[in-house]
Amino acid sequence: MEPPFHSGFVGRAPAMLEKRIPINTPMKSVIAELLVHRDIARASDPSAALFASFAISGWCRKLEEPIRLPLEEEVHEVAVGSLPKSLTQLQQNYQRMLTFGARALCTKLRDYRCFRISVANPPLFSTIALRWQLAEPKSAHR
Repeated sequence: MEPPFHSGFVGRAPAMLEKRIPINTPMKSVIAELLVHRDIARASDPSAALFASFAISGWCRKLEEPIRLPLEEEVHEVAVGSLPKSLTQLQQNYQRMLTFGARALCTKLRDYRCFRISVANPPLFSTIALRWQLAEPKSAHR
């Protein structure tokens, strides 16, 4: 069973890779990607959740457990550097940006896996969270 999405864990938590995308302006759609090096072992498939955000007009409310909103869209693995057809005019610059990032990390773009979620008309003042539970580290042999 996957642990709940929240900002802090009490006790020992599984190792997680998590990316949060705040929605602070009206948008027709949001495309969020998570690029992960192929050498990083996973314990689960990537998942996504949508949460209400309460930083509206200067009012901020801290919640122990965030309010989770319905999200029908799912995370899918896609080719690294590919974009949806609606964004093909950005393909060349997007590919350059990813290649630059991989080189800065002394790796190659082909060394990564890409997971994407596309959310149409996300609610204003919400947050999309992508999460991937990592595998437990192998114990060192003595």
